[in-house]
Amino acid sequence: EMHRSSSDTIQSVVLVSKAIDDMAISTVRQEQQIGLAVETIQRLTDLVKHVSDGAEIIAVSSRQVVETAKLGEEATDRMALEIDEIFSSSTDLRLLIHELTDASDEINQIAALIRGLAEHATLLALNASIEAARAGDAGKGFNVVANETGILAVQSGDAAKGIKRLTDHMITRTKESIAMIELGIIQAATGK
Repeated sequence: EMHRSSSDTIQSVVLVSKAIDDMAISTVRQEQQIGLAVETIQRLTDLVKHVSDGAEIIAVSSRQVVETAKLGEEATDRMALEIDEIFSSSTDLRLLIHELTDASDEINQIAALIRGLAEHATLLALNASIEAARAGDAGKGFNVVANETGILAVQSGDAAKGIKRLTDHMITRTKESIAMIELGIIQAATGK
């Protein structure tokens, strides 16, 4: 069950990573479209300057202005759609990361339970060793089992500590991701 939960967590982290990559690609597209808009504005400025040069140039320039304005409007519409998409995907991603944080908390609770069981098994192994010593030669076999149980208890406790350390790191990184996503949501909402 814990292995499956870890696999699910890893798969969720992969999905989060892909979503962050998708957001980065969308941001690059926005940057390109803003560059296009700046270029369009510069072209419009040049066209206005030429309009004053003559009536024939005005007619040609007017058509170019209309076409450029359509391109600018289309670029603005595309940018607005992409901002909406970023906003939506950021919101979905934030929810997914909150779910991962909750799953990490559950894993930490399970790791704590394992640590508690390991501590209890260590005490049982110690008590079994004492009882085996009291039994003398008849308890030697039981003493071997008690020692092995103690070793397994220590290993289980160490593994639980390792799980806790990893999930704590995951939670920290997840919280950092949430902060970045929430900033993106605010920026996307402002850009609407």
